Amino acid sequence: MTGPAAHGTGGDTGVKPNPIATLFPGYFALVMATGIIAIASKQQGLDRLSEVLYVIAAVAYVVLVALFLARFALFPQKLLADMNSHAKGFAFLTIVAGTNVLASASGVINGWWTLTEILWWCSLPLYVVLMYTALISDILRPDKPELGAGINGSWFLLTVATQSIVVAGALLLAREPNDLLAFLLVAAFCLGLVLYIAVMTMLFLRWTFQPLEPTEADPPAWIAAGAVAITVLAGTNLLAAGEGSPRIAALTPAIETLVMMAWATATFWFPVMIAIGVWRHIVRRVPLRYQPAYWALVFPLGMYGASTFKMFAELQLDALTWLPKLTPRGCTDRVERRLRGTGRTRGFCAGTAQSRVSDQVAPGSGAPGGDGITTGVAALVLAGGAARRFGTDKTRAVVGGAAILERVVTAVRPLVASTTVIGPWAPSGCEQMLEPPPREGPLAALAFGLVHVGAERVLVLGGDHPFLVPDLLEMLVGCSVALGDRVDVVVPVRDGRREPLVACYRTASAARTATRLVERGNRRLGALIDGLEVEEIEEETWRPVDPSGASFRDVDTPEDLDRAQGDAGRYS
Repeated sequence: MTGPAAHGTGGDTGVKPNPIATLFPGYFALVMATGIIAIASKQQGLDRLSEVLYVIAAVAYVVLVALFLARFALFPQKLLADMNSHAKGFAFLTIVAGTNVLASASGVINGWWTLTEILWWCSLPLYVVLMYTALISDILRPDKPELGAGINGSWFLLTVATQSIVVAGALLLAREPNDLLAFLLVAAFCLGLVLYIAVMTMLFLRWTFQPLEPTEADPPAWIAAGAVAITVLAGTNLLAAGEGSPRIAALTPAIETLVMMAWATATFWFPVMIAIGVWRHIVRRVPLRYQPAYWALVFPLGMYGASTFKMFAELQLDALTWLPKLTPRGCTDRVERRLRGTGRTRGFCAGTAQSRVSDQVAPGSGAPGGDGITTGVAALVLAGGAARRFGTDKTRAVVGGAAILERVVTAVRPLVASTTVIGPWAPSGCEQMLEPPPREGPLAALAFGLVHVGAERVLVLGGDHPFLVPDLLEMLVGCSVALGDRVDVVVPVRDGRREPLVACYRTASAARTATRLVERGNRRLGALIDGLEVEEIEEETWRPVDPSGASFRDVDTPEDLDRAQGDAGRYS
């Protein structure tokens, strides 16, 4: 990526070139840099700053679109010449990346997901036209430059533009699961990595086997780090969307490995980039003057921060989250958590807690509407969602003579003081709350419910679990009550995976954590448990009360319903 001075044509005539005619092809890096810093600010809870930066990015985007359209209309030959240039052609891909960064910021910061979708769709034809125009021209042109003159850091925009599509697309996928979209986004994620390897091979050879002049070691070289940083964010967003996508869930180990590889590569390059900058401006004394290309330096720094934050949250890397949030108390808590580990009182939950529960159950509470274990325990049933795979409201489907949601309420009501259902309807005797906002996912609904439930502890259940075993629910609540404030959530583990929708939470801590995650755009239920003090109940503990694991069976498809109806007699 070269600066605007390289486009001038009137140096020896005294005529100043038209600024629109020589508009820097990579100027959308301004939008990329400002937009990603706005997202990073939102991650750190700096809401006002993120909103201001978003406005700056949006205004810059509109102005630059107008200027590029004017250049296309008034100076088409100059525009086409730049698009077909070895050194400048790929700089136009900042338009694609800037569009998708703004799309992501629109959803994450303001919740404008319709705008996110519109911008994402606009970026797709831009990507095809701009990428293939430059690439095919470079392949077919007969007068090709030497490697040192033709390649520069702007070629990494092949990866940046590709992964920007994955970043915004994965945010949309998390809201509206679609198997074809999941496949295409994973394919694009892999393509971005392949393009990075191809470009880095050429540029690494250029840097290490040909002389490097200070005037050519410009800020776009930093995109070597930015390209893998955005790869980290793309992969992490895919992982976050995996909860609603079986295809991505199956590929989770591979995607995690690639994300860690990309993060390590980005981290590796920063000292090299800093050394080149010191050599250029201090050793060789190249003056440090503003040029639009310097936005290509800001973007990798902001992207690295945002992607690292998101990756740490998604991969549960608590030991590395010391960067902006380190406090003596936080450090002590983390060390204590590491020393204690999880699942440390399995025998306690199976024995002591079970007897503790039995002692606290009021006589006659086995009937619906009983007094419950304590007045400090409530049930929260999540019965909303779009039912995309089922087609209709699955909680109304009948299993064993009763609606699934009614079976859930019947199983839990004797154990709690009150039952709240978040969804479009509720059985009699339950409090009902509508899901706000609709279709934001189970974590958003849970965060809303936790804030509005007044009990000290909440037994959280999925509204599509027709075969909940009361003895298992009693074990969860009893263990939570007995452990007091030492843990935030008691959760069973099945086949090595935690079950967040059959778990007992401490309301206050879970509400704070869930609200913070939703505000930051994280919709994984697993992320909530990752942020809490956990007591895991292993299978050898809960299997004696629920031998077949029936409590964890849910109904997602018509086929699931058919099987549940066939098995209803076994669990009645």
